[in-house]
Amino acid sequence: MVLSSEDAAAAFGAILDALSRVVSPVLIDRAGWLCLREAVRGLPVDPGTGFGFELRLGDRAAGTDLYVAVRRGSRLAAHYVRRGEQEAPGSAAAGFGDHLAAIDESAPWAEDMGVEIDVTSGSPGGPPGRFVRIRSDAADPGAAGFPAGQTVGEWIAGAAGWRLTGGERGALERTFDALAAGGGMVDCVGIMPGRVRRAFKVVSRTLEPAYALPLLERLRWSGPAGEIAAFLTAFEGSFRTLRLAVGVTAAGVAPRVGLELFQDEPGKLHHAGVAGWRPFLARLCEAGLCLPDKMDALAAWPGRELVFRGRDAFGVFTGLHHVKVSFDAGHRGAGAGVEAKAYPAAGYRTFETIRSWFGR
Repeated sequence: MVLSSEDAAAAFGAILDALSRVVSPVLIDRAGWLCLREAVRGLPVDPGTGFGFELRLGDRAAGTDLYVAVRRGSRLAAHYVRRGEQEAPGSAAAGFGDHLAAIDESAPWAEDMGVEIDVTSGSPGGPPGRFVRIRSDAADPGAAGFPAGQTVGEWIAGAAGWRLTGGERGALERTFDALAAGGGMVDCVGIMPGRVRRAFKVVSRTLEPAYALPLLERLRWSGPAGEIAAFLTAFEGSFRTLRLAVGVTAAGVAPRVGLELFQDEPGKLHHAGVAGWRPFLARLCEAGLCLPDKMDALAAWPGRELVFRGRDAFGVFTGLHHVKVSFDAGHRGAGAGVEAKAYPAAGYRTFETIRSWFGR
């Protein structure tokens, strides 16, 4: 399937329309889908593009934000480069376009980029967040080929039109070093230029659960580690892998940290109804972190391969990617504020690709 630029832009909306017919309105209601359609207006999508949703499990609201992967050489990358060329030098859009255009030369350590679009939370209509993932085949931390914290920080800051401060540089270096010393590595770094609070989001690669608390101590997190210890004990055996997500500011690690929990290796999708997710979600309900109807709706999330036939035929590979449980030491009241979110993900495929899978 070869798409024109106009067809590629229309395809994103068509994919969302198709998904809206099979995803429970308990998770994303009509207003939520309309907001998503508006958010992707004009954004082109290529076969192979991945995207994902962010669902608040303890909240009655049925909206979502959107994450979209930006691959090298894709129409979406070209779209952001062109948009940057039309904006004022030093702006967030110009910085993003410049960095995408020169990613091979300026960031040889980068595997890919992504944008996080505030649709129903944060700053709808503002500049999307930018995330860069470090190549999975990069050398071990400290070895030649693995970027230092300030290298990644300066690059991703420039992609938002920012200048990295001395305090941010030092805090990022300490975070990278702490992860390396604590049995982990950095997977990706992101920023949200449309948000009020200026911070870098640093996500580790897979960690052993036993490393999480010592790592937070090494990072000098100000929150009650006992609450995270109690959570990990209560949910032991209900997830397979874990990643740690922390916010980093010039003052150090932010009060809010997240545990990203997977039923498989990160990057693989699991249908919410398969063994593993339902017991986990049930435990979240018992802990007051998930509404029962949202658990049921996630259990009915559409299957892995969906083929939609209309004017154009296309396929969507979809499933539940991970669940994140966040602990906020800045929460008003006793202990840390705890919140759970689910992250279903999807990938656009041509009908020919899907058909070849079925024909194997």
